[in-house]
Amino acid sequence: MPAQDEILRNIRVVAQGMVALASHFQNLEADKQKYKAQVRRLCQEAWIRDELNSTQQQLRTAMQNIAQLEEENKHLNFMNSIKKFDEDLPELADKEGDQAEQQRPASDVHNSTLQELGFGDEEEDLQSLFLSYFDFHKNIDWGKG
Repeated sequence: MPAQDEILRNIRVVAQGMVALASHFQNLEADKQKYKAQVRRLCQEAWIRDELNSTQQQLRTAMQNIAQLEEENKHLNFMNSIKKFDEDLPELADKEGDQAEQQRPASDVHNSTLQELGFGDEEEDLQSLFLSYFDFHKNIDWGKG
């Protein structure tokens, strides 16, 4: 019977080995499932990161467009205010000019206008000299030969 005891012991050892091997395979399968879940999660995180980067880029572009539009709006408002000022200026100048012309003689108006523009008496002399030169040459018959 010693052979039977030894066979039973061998069977018991083999059974224990098989149980240990089955347990090891179950652990490997659990790890495999855990790693698959982790891979899925990492893929989702990568997709989310890509989406986040894309959204941030769109936000930066939109913010740049907003800043550009705000600057254009400021410029247009400024140009509009200048246009209104330019439209109001001739009316004011006409009113002031009418009052000033009523109070000053015509030659005075011409002289003060040149002086307001920064021209002095020398420039007036040059202007009159130029005009007389132009009038002189305008009246010459150059004759076509």
